Amino acid sequence: MGIIQSIIDGIFNCGNKKKTSRSTSSVQRYTSTFKGEAQWEAAAGEYRRLTGKSEEAELTEEENKRILDFTMTPLAYFFGWLCERDFIGEGFVSEFGETDKAKIPEDVKNGKITPLEALAGLDHYFSYEWIKEEAQYFFRFYFDVRAAVTDRFTDQDTYLYDYYECIGEPEDRYYCIDYSSEVQKKISQRLDERYEKLSRKQVSWEYLRDNYYQDDEEDEHVVEMHSTFFDKDLRVFRCGRILKGEFPEDYAQKCLKSLEEMPQKEWHRLERWLVECYGGEPEQFKMNYFEAFDIYIYEPQEEGDLAFMISGEADYEEEHGISFTIRNGILLDWSYALESRDPYDEALIARYERCSYGRDPKTGTWEIDFEQIKEQKEQDALVAEGKLIRTLLVPEWLGGADTDENTVCVTPLTLPQLEKINKRLKMIRAYAATVYPDREFHVDVKPEYCENTDGAKVLIPMSIIYSVYWPEKKFSVSMAANILE
Repeated sequence: MGIIQSIIDGIFNCGNKKKTSRSTSSVQRYTSTFKGEAQWEAAAGEYRRLTGKSEEAELTEEENKRILDFTMTPLAYFFGWLCERDFIGEGFVSEFGETDKAKIPEDVKNGKITPLEALAGLDHYFSYEWIKEEAQYFFRFYFDVRAAVTDRFTDQDTYLYDYYECIGEPEDRYYCIDYSSEVQKKISQRLDERYEKLSRKQVSWEYLRDNYYQDDEEDEHVVEMHSTFFDKDLRVFRCGRILKGEFPEDYAQKCLKSLEEMPQKEWHRLERWLVECYGGEPEQFKMNYFEAFDIYIYEPQEEGDLAFMISGEADYEEEHGISFTIRNGILLDWSYALESRDPYDEALIARYERCSYGRDPKTGTWEIDFEQIKEQKEQDALVAEGKLIRTLLVPEWLGGADTDENTVCVTPLTLPQLEKINKRLKMIRAYAATVYPDREFHVDVKPEYCENTDGAKVLIPMSIIYSVYWPEKKFSVSMAANILE
């Protein structure tokens, strides 16, 4: 199903079950504080390694203070950005009252002191409560999802990865970095981009949460229309990106018609997903085991788009229901009904681009049908034309050799994914070398191949999975470069 999860969940209900209202439950108030003392041991170990000092060698008072400053280096750049953007608010003032410390955010903004000097003056301490409300969502979902707090890595865009890239991706350090105004400019620019993007997502989530249904009377829908594919009438809902005004019957009919014209390989992809989820044989997951109830139609974002979601249930998933998302004859997602993602979800837009690679946008036919490439010479011809690219499975920096066994062919759209994964794996290795110096770093690289409709193994991998682990299983992460989905 893909690793990156949608922020928006719980949107749809499925089947004949009644739509339930979103209830508001009491949630414990979020708090988060950061103290340099908690990171001192890791930073000190890194400092000793870089300076050649043994564990037995006594550190001077000056060195101890410098190490304590280093513990705040990653946070300092983020704090500098908060000050630049006037995101430090009343919580800071109320904590420090009329003392000189209350002027620190303004001094950072005006360049009188560096953010690292500011945090040192605050006793190497930072609190989430200082941040203005408009930036708290960003802090929690971008900055605070990081290994230094959770011992959990993700493949989402987080501050941990951006910080490491902006400081120049040093392989031998994480904390022991001298503060640089040039790096601050890079990080601040990146944070501006991330903040704008995540803020849009928050606004979108809040809008969908409050206004998702256009046809939102209790269990009402606009109309029922007959589906030849399912040989039954389906309830039609306008939802998500709302189709306003008169009901677009022609558009809805085209969506239903496209179900009949979908290539068999799309249903084959659905069968693979279901087998991965439930186990068993593909025959158990044919469409005649699925009972559809509803079709949710979406306003096209591009001319000629047919974007919709089918919802229903099957014997293998009666409790949660089943939904699958389709755009222009390409199956983009399968999920439990309550976890459905609409066709213009950010991750599904990227998936659509990958899945439609080699497809003629005018005719809707595939110039390249990767699942039907059965011989090496066919693959080699596509490489010669630049439509496929050979690359190493295990990169050289991890000890991978340029051999046939370690070579795989991917589409050009896959290369940026692989480059991003490589950057993040390097960051994890550098971070772990400091925080867990006594643990051996491992990366497993596994290409996943599927079978085509004839039962033959497809030469081009469906995805490449990179799994990081330590023998002690302290934490791990899997990152997927999706190629054919």
